[in-house]
This record gives sequence, structure tokens and C-alpha cells, in this order.
Amino acid sequence: MPKDLIDRLHEQNERVIKMNLEELESEHRSVLGKLVESKDNYTELYAYYFSLVVELYSRYVLDNKNGNFARAEEYRNSLQRKIED
Repeated sequence: MPKDLIDRLHEQNERVIKMNLEELESEHRSVLGKLVESKDNYTELYAYYFSLVVELYSRYVLDNKNGNFARAEEYRNSLQRKIED
């Protein structure tokens, strides 16, 4: 995977991680709507949508179920490593 793409994904993921839960949910709905309506920048939107879904999953399922924030961070990092490989 090209280095510039990896850097862009990393920056995007960092922005998503810093969002509070309300912002995440709102952004998720917004991007999902754009994905349904737009075919022009689908790939770029899908990558961002994936970041949002991973973050929501980690907060709702991993964090809440286990009460373990380190596990959610570990999950996000493992996905980032897979993208980079």
C-alpha cells in the first residue's frame, strides 16, 4: 500500500478516535447517507466510513461489554497494522 495512502488513513483514524460518541454517531449517519447517494467518491467515503464503524464498534461492544478501554485500543491498532501490511 502506498505510503501517502497509509499516512492519510492514519490521520483519518486519529481524527475519528478523538470524536466523542455523539459526533461519531452523527458522522456515521451523515457518511452513510453520502455513500448511498454518491458514486463519485465512493472509495474515499468508504474508507472513512470504515474508520467510523470500527471506532463505534470498539466503543459500544469492546469498551462497554468488557469495561476495558485498552482492548478497544488494541483492536484499532491491530486493524491499522493489517492496513499497513
